[in-house]
Amino acid sequence: MKNWKKAMMALFLGLIIFASTYAIAGTSTGGTSPKYTVENTVIVLPTTKIVNGTPLHIGEDAIAGSKLGAWLMYNSVNVKSEEKSITVTADAEYHSAIIRDNNQMFYLNNQVMPDVGIPLAQTPDDKHITIFVNFSRVDYNTTKNFYNFSDGAMGIVFTTNSSPIKLWDTTQPVIIKMNNNNTELYVFTKTKTDNYYSVGDVVNIDGLKIKIMDISTDSDRALVHIIPPEGTGSGFDDILSLNSVNIYYINSDGKFVESTDMSVDDLLREGVSKIYMFKATDIFTGLNSNMVRIYGEYYNKIEEYKDGQVYMGNWVWHIINESTFELKLHVDPDHHFPVVTLTQNSPVLKLPVEDLQLKAYFELDNQSHVVDHYLRFVRPITTEKTVNYTTQTVYYPEPKGTILTDVQFMGIKPTTKNVIIIGGWVSNKAWDWLTQVLGQDTINQWKQEVMTKGYIVKVVKQGDRNIVVLAGKDYTGTAQAVDYFINNILLQG
Repeated sequence: MKNWKKAMMALFLGLIIFASTYAIAGTSTGGTSPKYTVENTVIVLPTTKIVNGTPLHIGEDAIAGSKLGAWLMYNSVNVKSEEKSITVTADAEYHSAIIRDNNQMFYLNNQVMPDVGIPLAQTPDDKHITIFVNFSRVDYNTTKNFYNFSDGAMGIVFTTNSSPIKLWDTTQPVIIKMNNNNTELYVFTKTKTDNYYSVGDVVNIDGLKIKIMDISTDSDRALVHIIPPEGTGSGFDDILSLNSVNIYYINSDGKFVESTDMSVDDLLREGVSKIYMFKATDIFTGLNSNMVRIYGEYYNKIEEYKDGQVYMGNWVWHIINESTFELKLHVDPDHHFPVVTLTQNSPVLKLPVEDLQLKAYFELDNQSHVVDHYLRFVRPITTEKTVNYTTQTVYYPEPKGTILTDVQFMGIKPTTKNVIIIGGWVSNKAWDWLTQVLGQDTINQWKQEVMTKGYIVKVVKQGDRNIVVLAGKDYTGTAQAVDYFINNILLQG
């Protein structure tokens, strides 16, 4: 009995796969819910094998029932179209024209490399930068076949307005000053204040507080108490005289001091971290008290660059003037700036802007001897494209519990699902349930039709479900009933 069940289940699953594959490949459900599916229908197979010594071909009935189950599965398959997208990336390279070493000063330009990605000119300005190779400082070793770059062989020159790199992290206007030796450059932000104050008021700028203690219109002076930023010193009294300048700053030791002999410009060129300048521009008697108008400037150093300061790798800063800079290829093996060579195994020199590279190419003959060599500028890029496409996804329910034996069916007697009974009253015990549900007269009439017509296909509506009987005088008649139901009722619904 167990082996028979396993064989029938294997056959049923095989037919399900066949029907599902057929549905996917050649038909469509049309978007409507099928009347009979594996979710809302049970098929009841016979189990009585012998009656009065006569064998009943219930195995053949089981085959017919499994075939019907497969078509129920076919009726249950739903194919849904879904719009999807995928982003595809691909690596590529832009190349300049071939560059040969003729001991010349070479300037990269947009004609030599249209896709360089940045505006170029032989002299930098507010819109263009300069990239050069000084081939008088580039040697090619003909014995070992490699390029050797000495100090200053390459440079990238730009202004503050055309800089290809971020020079400072602020959106405020900046002031740029060089030290007196032209070897260091300092970048400051500048904040201004200009207001009227009376006795007791406090001027507050970046942690510095100036409290107005007294205002004299006779002597055109204001007595103030200076409270330095936290951690930089103790408070003290000072005088703001009309149109005289008071300058304070944070020195290299982090202390707040008053400048007695250095101007703001001197301090900017010294590169101090913070500078405060105040002056009284008006002292007068107001409606209720004496007033002082105080104008102030605050300078905050946000960046500094030094000649020879490393930017990355062998690239160092060279300060040309307060608005023009160079990133210079620096080679000095004795001071931790290694030699720069381009070989067959390591042919790329990376520039610090726009992912640019200078790449050496070596052409070889059949014996792997170098017969030609040259340079190109290269810009690697990654392209990205989104592709939209339509997929079809097959949804199908789990067929568990769709096929029951008559013994199993009589044990649960489902009340909400469609019931399809395979086989006649002799082999299938579910006919006892049919008699209870439909009455003896109906059952007797159906039995008579089976005996006279060879098979019956009966569909009876019961509430929200159907009761279907597919029975034949023998297993061939039952098979005919199943085929009729599949072709004329199941597939037409």
